[in-house]
Amino acid sequence: MGSVWWNVKTGEVFEGSLRKRKPEGEGWKLAFKGVYFRRKALPNVIETFYCPECKCYDWVGHAGRETLNNFDKAYIKLAQKHGHTKGKKMAKVLYGISNSWKFLERAINISEYLDDRLLDLMEKASKKASKRAIKMIEKGEYERALATLVAGAFWRR
Repeated sequence: MGSVWWNVKTGEVFEGSLRKRKPEGEGWKLAFKGVYFRRKALPNVIETFYCPECKCYDWVGHAGRETLNNFDKAYIKLAQKHGHTKGKKMAKVLYGISNSWKFLERAINISEYLDDRLLDLMEKASKKASKRAIKMIEKGEYERALATLVAGAFWRR
């Protein structure tokens, strides 16, 4: 209904109402204010996750929506594994290649093989070459995937 708060230490979420506007206790931060459209409160969606990089809870959410989009789902899964800075970069690159959840799940499963060098090449290469490289990494052909990305980045210029 009202503003949404989240706790940095525990990962709890509190949604303010007319009776109780702010949560009690320590560690609460304002996530976002609720959206009102013609006196009708729209739903809010917020999901918290633990970030191993900064060793605290972080959140992703939207006011006025009922579900998270595919980018946010991929970001949450990658940030839980690698931290929020590397997870954000990986999610941005992979979502730019294809925004379907089926592809993003496959890419998340092999995310430990995706280092900064591969991510930079995926940004520069064509989408087709990047998708091909993901399939090759799944099969275990890491060097061949790297060569495909280099060729895709070169021919895209």
